[in-house]
Amino acid sequence: MVIATDDLEIACPHCERVGEIEGKPCPACSGKRVILTAQGNTLLDFIQKHMNK
Repeated sequence: MVIATDDLEIACPHCERVGEIEGKPCPACSGKRVILTAQGNTLLDFIQKHMNK
């Protein structure tokens, strides 16, 4: 199975991938310029679950 980056994250619709709004970090993406998709969140949760053991 191949997972593309586009399957895991999308451009932040709030800051339009700038990372900030009015000179402050975007509250939606925390300045990362992308937000995770449902599949990205699932993968992150899985990795964190197994890394914290």
